[in-house]
Amino acid sequence: MLRSLVGSEMCIRDSPHIVGENIDDVIFAQGFAVAEDRLWQIEFLRLVGQGRLAEYVGAAAVKMDKQTRTLNFKKAAQMLCDAASPSDIALVQRYVDGINFYLDQNQVRPPEFMIMSTKFMFYHQPAKFVVGDTCMLARLLQWQLGTNLPVEMKRWKVFWNSERTLSEINELFVDQTNMSNTILTPTDMNINQQDAVNARAREANDNVVEQQIYEDFFYPRRASLNAAAPSSSTKEEVEEHHFDLMDLMHLEASNAWVARAAGGATSMGASDPHLQITLPSIWYYSHLTFKFADASNGGALTQHDVGGVGLPGIPGIHIGKSTHVSWGITMSMTDLIDLWALVADPANPDTHYLHNGTSVPFTTRTEVIKVKMGGDK
Repeated sequence: MLRSLVGSEMCIRDSPHIVGENIDDVIFAQGFAVAEDRLWQIEFLRLVGQGRLAEYVGAAAVKMDKQTRTLNFKKAAQMLCDAASPSDIALVQRYVDGINFYLDQNQVRPPEFMIMSTKFMFYHQPAKFVVGDTCMLARLLQWQLGTNLPVEMKRWKVFWNSERTLSEINELFVDQTNMSNTILTPTDMNINQQDAVNARAREANDNVVEQQIYEDFFYPRRASLNAAAPSSSTKEEVEEHHFDLMDLMHLEASNAWVARAAGGATSMGASDPHLQITLPSIWYYSHLTFKFADASNGGALTQHDVGGVGLPGIPGIHIGKSTHVSWGITMSMTDLIDLWALVADPANPDTHYLHNGTSVPFTTRTEVIKVKMGGDK
């Protein structure tokens, strides 16, 4: 099927092959195609990130909504949008414009929307998409890739439920920060000797601060709880039950490689991020063709072809190839998440915590979770 939308772009089906005069047009058409093929998927993920799943599927989703709102994905998404460049935001805006154009032009909704509807015998009608929704989906992906959270929880539990010192805990949970995980040289990464010296100094200072925190607070607190209730389940309350959203984290490995015969002119690459197998797929294939100003050729308009897979709800091609280059992505099992233990202010433990010796009031938020066929939570 060959279709022209509102501008220069055309979308050739079955898998979308989109041809346009410029990148703005093809990104708009990509948003349209994603909405046509994966509307339920991007709407469902948006509701997960917003903590509004129970509003459309019922009480079974209340726990996940509480966790999502506790983690404040909404604020995290806004921070990501705020940090993006104006040119990136403009492209994302074109993408969501394409999604919304589909919503305006087509009234047929996926069958899942009948189940999700809050009105009997009516289909769920999604709200218009905004740039923040794309940032939300990106944050959900980051959460899925943050595989070190279970390790952080386990590390804390081993300390809390034993008499081990911080140095002994560090022997059990090896710090891989300084282990080389790249084939690139410092020169390739534009890192000089002073950068390395500065990094080691920051790390040494962090270690001193951490040791002091353990000595001043965690060791005495653990000892006092042991003395008060050595055989009770008090310490076992340090569990990850508040983080069932960790169920989204199933990344056990990730790899990418490139191979070329000695002296050969061509290479073969593979990208295997080991993300979850889902239905519909986490990946969405598209092929984009557009013209761009080639700075290496005096700004002349040059046709650009790029094809591959991306995540529905996020514009562009994330694993694929262009006219001149192929690329992949992999997850290096890096430490992306940190946990903080806030020390309650003994004078006002319910309302204040201590930061650098200063009493700081907790910031509170009131969240109301609507529940389909149930009361608000």
